[in-house]
Amino acid sequence: PAVTLFSPSNYEVGTVNLGNLTVKKATPTVTIAVPASPIEFTGEPIVATATAYGIGGPGDLLDASLITFSYVGTGKTTYGPSASAPIWPGTYSVIAKFIGNGNYLEANSESASITIVGCINEAPIIRSSETAKGSGNTSNPAVIKKPANTTAGDLLIVGLMFEKGQSPSVTPPQGWKEIRRTNQLNQVAMFTFYKVATSSEPATYGFRISQSPKWTMGISRISGADVTHKDGPIVTSSGASGSSGMVATAPSLTTVDCNTLVLTFFTNKQNATWTPPAGYTEVYDDPNNQQGLTSNMMAYSIQSDPGQTGNLSATASVGESWAAQAIAIRPKVKTEANLRTVPSESLEINSSTFGEEELGEIKAYPNPVSDKLNITLPGYLDEAPNESTMVLSDALGRTLSWRGTWHQSESRIELDFSQLNTGIYFISIQTRDGIKTIRVLKK
Repeated sequence: PAVTLFSPSNYEVGTVNLGNLTVKKATPTVTIAVPASPIEFTGEPIVATATAYGIGGPGDLLDASLITFSYVGTGKTTYGPSASAPIWPGTYSVIAKFIGNGNYLEANSESASITIVGCINEAPIIRSSETAKGSGNTSNPAVIKKPANTTAGDLLIVGLMFEKGQSPSVTPPQGWKEIRRTNQLNQVAMFTFYKVATSSEPATYGFRISQSPKWTMGISRISGADVTHKDGPIVTSSGASGSSGMVATAPSLTTVDCNTLVLTFFTNKQNATWTPPAGYTEVYDDPNNQQGLTSNMMAYSIQSDPGQTGNLSATASVGESWAAQAIAIRPKVKTEANLRTVPSESLEINSSTFGEEELGEIKAYPNPVSDKLNITLPGYLDEAPNESTMVLSDALGRTLSWRGTWHQSESRIELDFSQLNTGIYFISIQTRDGIKTIRVLKK
């Protein structure tokens, strides 16, 4: 800049050039705040707040609209970096940034930590059970009725108990898979099997046992198990047997997910009854009183946190050779990958990528939808779908309730989308050819 010098009348007025004067932008101070951790999972975003102030101190607040946030998963949590606040259980780091303006530079806050805890898995539920007893062989199978209200996608579990231990062989009906066999020499045995129900289950199931032993059996219908998991619905199992005594013990299991359903099975070479393990609820206890053996009890518990169950012991009313098993049933798990990949706030929706969905002869229209969505399923379903056989979920993987009208003559269901928010939704339907998934845009 130039400075003009003024002087008395006997001097000339002059100008002095002082050179260039540069005024630099100042650096603001950015502070960040988060709710105190750990924070219980509620399904809502956990949002950080921040302020930025200038050279005038905390009272010199800068424009809050110029502050951005970056959230990133830490440790085993995979997430971001994203401007969207986290929702799901995990650990996260967040930084606030003032993006700068005409007077102030960009500046970051210190990082803050967010820990969200809680279980997002819904525990599988035992809906109904049946028991049976008798003596039989390969030509006279052990028969048990299908549990009441079985629908496609349910998990069916059978516990079959019989005398003669390791000697008899067992041939299950078609479609049943072995979980575990536990023998006590030639005295008593336990066999467990599972099957994922279809839309056309028979009224009864016959298990063929060689050597005509006396037997007891139970079957249970379970909803909410992860029957589509690549490793199947059974997480793990354990078994043990003993030569005598009134206490039978199934060895400890290690569960890997919260809200895992743990089933325990107990039998002995008596028509005994059982007291279940501590904290377990008895489902059935139905010994073979007709032939005098074997006993048959099943009890369950929900293991809310993953880890060891501990050994599981039950007490019989009469001591004898015994066998016991424990089985962990996989809950429907929303993994970090499918929960955290696309935060809802950052979804980019391009309606041109949507149209009438066709899966074989299954059609969904109109797509995008604003009010009513029609899905035609000729030859895929024999009856109206329900919340067990058709699941509606949003882009975050959350299961939603739905309302629909089934038109039997057209094999068509009309779903009401009018009350749903704009966004992407997925409809998974259990059909006789497996699970079909349809992607839908609500506009």
